[in-house]
Amino acid sequence: MNSRDLYPHEILQDVIDKSYAKSQGHLKTLAILSFLGGGYVSFDYMAYLKVVSGIPSE
Repeated sequence: MNSRDLYPHEILQDVIDKSYAKSQGHLKTLAILSFLGGGYVSFDYMAYLKVVSGIPSE
């Protein structure tokens, strides 16, 4: 990566290039990453509920 700041049109082009590259991935990889992402979100939500609601530990 360059050490200079990017202009808005350069940022847009970079996002487009990376989005296109990601869309060319395999369905198997997408399914695995989606499953792991869902697990991560649900784990964080359970931790949030534990901290906020003060559920007593068993």
